[in-house]
Amino acid sequence: MASINRKVIEQAKKEILKEVSLRRREAPFLVWLFSIIGFYVARFFVILFPDFKLIVFGYHIHHFYYGVVLLAISGSLAITFKGIKMVRVSCILYGLGLGIIFDEIGFFLSGGDYWSEITFIIFYSFLATSIMLYFLWDFLRSL
Repeated sequence: MASINRKVIEQAKKEILKEVSLRRREAPFLVWLFSIIGFYVARFFVILFPDFKLIVFGYHIHHFYYGVVLLAISGSLAITFKGIKMVRVSCILYGLGLGIIFDEIGFFLSGGDYWSEITFIIFYSFLATSIMLYFLWDFLRSL
């Protein structure tokens, strides 16, 4: 009887470690991938519809705020629900929000120049750093 319980416990440990490992590898990848998608969707939207402006009570709502809303929703989902599907949904929304926010950073830092170089510098620095961190786990495990 004790050996059966040990086997069950060992199997449960393996399953838990597998799920945690999958989340660690999958989550950063999804955030990275969907931040790229969010960034370029925002850019293409502005190119396709240059005169589109959302005005609420006389205030121009930049798409930076859409990104903040997506971050808030993803955080809410991540702390409210369990399971790998919700982790994926949360990572996708987080990545999209992050990409949209990165798209507007140059606009705010340059004082209103949407096509400022600083946007691309910051975004590609984020991508390079996140790719490096993504592969850092494999590198450290191999040491």
